[in-house]
Amino acid sequence: MLDLVWEKFCALATDDPPSGRYDQPYFETQIKIIEVLMEHRLFMQAFTVMRELVGAIGMAGIGGKYAKKKMASGDGKKYRKRFAEVFVNMMQFPVDGWKFSGFTEETRLKLMPWFEKLQKAGIEPQLREIIDDMVKIRNGFDHAWTSENAAFPGIEKKGNEYLTVLHNVVSQMAEQEFFSKQEN
Repeated sequence: MLDLVWEKFCALATDDPPSGRYDQPYFETQIKIIEVLMEHRLFMQAFTVMRELVGAIGMAGIGGKYAKKKMASGDGKKYRKRFAEVFVNMMQFPVDGWKFSGFTEETRLKLMPWFEKLQKAGIEPQLREIIDDMVKIRNGFDHAWTSENAAFPGIEKKGNEYLTVLHNVVSQMAEQEFFSKQEN
């Protein structure tokens, strides 16, 4: 039994200890988690991690006091809820369709330099191409009794397509040294 567990989940092990930051090992682990979930046909969970990964990409570019907080700390969780959600919305909707007010407008302004950097690097268009359908499919699982998405016959194919895009994005970010290098 232990051999079976090891065989299925050893891919999640990493040579780099967790830093608590949005760094390259964090993103590579997220990709591995998605791969394992897809392999085991746990599509709801895989799509959840995909969406969370896109939000984390937004978090990877936050600087200043926000970058100094570890993701599992109280402030880190609060910032994730704030910045990751706004970033996913920035990716999901066309720029001319963005509607922000108050707190989220301030958040969007803090994300803009990172958004523009991702645009120039060709990463933003890749995320934009998949995020809307990805979010709709994921949300379809929450409302399976009213949605065709949960029984979507091409869900495995779509999931693998999105995984490929996310893997490529993470690789590009690593090549361009976009990941956090803050000290613990």
